[in-house]
Amino acid sequence: MKKFFHHLGSMRLTVALLLAAMALVFFGTLDQTRYGIHLVQKSYFESWLCVFPLKADGFRLPLPGGFLVGSLLTLNLLAAHFRYFRPSLARAGIAVTHAGVLLLVVSGFLTAALQRETLMRIGEGESAGWSSDLHESELVVIDTSAPDEDRVVAVPEALLRRESAAGRIELPGMPLKATIRAFHANAPVVGPAMAGSLPGARLAGVDNGLGAGSRLAFAPLAEDFSPNARNSRTALVELFAGDTSLGTWLVNTDLAASMPAQTLEHAGRTYEIALRMKRTHFPFTLHLTKFTFDKYPGTEIPRNFASDVIIRDPREAGERAVTISMNKPLRHGGHTFYQAAFNQGSEGTATTLQVVRNPGYILPYLAVGLVGLGMTIHFGIALARFLASRAGK
Repeated sequence: MKKFFHHLGSMRLTVALLLAAMALVFFGTLDQTRYGIHLVQKSYFESWLCVFPLKADGFRLPLPGGFLVGSLLTLNLLAAHFRYFRPSLARAGIAVTHAGVLLLVVSGFLTAALQRETLMRIGEGESAGWSSDLHESELVVIDTSAPDEDRVVAVPEALLRRESAAGRIELPGMPLKATIRAFHANAPVVGPAMAGSLPGARLAGVDNGLGAGSRLAFAPLAEDFSPNARNSRTALVELFAGDTSLGTWLVNTDLAASMPAQTLEHAGRTYEIALRMKRTHFPFTLHLTKFTFDKYPGTEIPRNFASDVIIRDPREAGERAVTISMNKPLRHGGHTFYQAAFNQGSEGTATTLQVVRNPGYILPYLAVGLVGLGMTIHFGIALARFLASRAGK
């Protein structure tokens, strides 16, 4: 055990892990040119193991993921600290500095595991209590029969990809099951007039909903991983009641945002079916009273974006009016709302807020504070010794 602890805290392991981290950054950067920063970050730096390249036939190089390299570096730091460090007042600053570095590493792990970024869009005079994911979709079946509440069952995109054309998915609390006949990460839905101009376009061939009898088509395209890409996810979903098929629907994330809901009547109950970007629901709502867009005089250069909102939270005594601007985010309910963008159209002005949830957001500040404190203590003790030695001469 002592020999293992000796190797765990060795400088050789430190160098090897730093080389592994450099290789991870190098190969991740190469793949980033093809697959974008989001997928590379998840696959290379927020994983235990990864392979280069991400998607290819033939030989692929296995690599330790960022979580594995970071965990081993943390253990290496701790082992080296307890192996070489001898407690004394003179080394107190070093101990505090090491604690700050360790806390900084831990905060990085927590941020990678827990931080979520979504977008909330609110029109002037409207309220919103949910935000949409930027990268992940979900299939939802909603029972709208009750007058006071809806029952929602959501199937995550990871399951849609895995269950495509295989098996039936249980919908808890509903007498229905779903089979994914096809799922495409990027397949815009077009009318018959445009279908001929898109290579690979095919008719939906469904018997229910918007695609039934309308000759709607979808064109499977390669998934676009560029930073500002908006992939149009599409699925063909067949619903069952027991072993009886209730029909097949064409669902698409763009259709869910712009077209009327697709409905199903079964056993005296009404259901809606849609493929939409994954939603995060809040126990409060934001009501947009006014959006302000200021420009520098005589130019089109934006000077300030600001959203005047009212927070309606049943956990608070009353409503609260706040302004969210470019340099003034709102922190509420464990989320931070940043002014991100706006839209002006025929239906009026709408604001777009970036919503960030990071339970460990305070830890990097504490870590940097500890490092600064440790360095101050260390250099303070060294200065005191130096001055004492000069005075003794």
